Amino acid sequence: MLDLYNDILNNIVIDKDATSEDQKKEKFHGREAINYSMKNVIERIYINSKDRYFLDVVNDKPWLPRSSSGKVTVSDKIQAVIPKYLKDNNDQFGHYFRHIFQTIKFADENMIEKELIDNNAKYGKKKNTSAYKYVKILRAQLSNTELALLFYTSLTSEGKNFIDLGYFQDYETL
Repeated sequence: MLDLYNDILNNIVIDKDATSEDQKKEKFHGREAINYSMKNVIERIYINSKDRYFLDVVNDKPWLPRSSSGKVTVSDKIQAVIPKYLKDNNDQFGHYFRHIFQTIKFADENMIEKELIDNNAKYGKKKNTSAYKYVKILRAQLSNTELALLFYTSLTSEGKNFIDLGYFQDYETL
């Protein structure tokens, strides 16, 4: 599974946004593409709230909650920017996040139940299981930037199952 993860990661290719039509588009691959994407996402969430990309997303979502002052909060920005960015780059990131999720789910579902029963352990005590060890091996493959992107994704409806199913807490993934 780790070989597949590395293949998926290395096949991610993101075009650098060219500032003019005359510029040749530079391409980022693998972790470089993740780093470039995370930089774009962070800029759109925290730095450049007047960014056209961000404003288009927010204006398309009048239902986004606003603070009592009517201003858009950081949480609002995350809920607006991350899903749009992932949708725009779904062919690059979709299989990446699905693979990470399914790997953790596989370890959780196929190893945990038998070990908890065999060890007569209380449900939820996953630290000494092989599932925990396998998820930690997967986590060790992820760069800090990948973990940050995974975290931000988990705060949206697209990635909420990481939190809802307890994968971050039970396996100390982040």
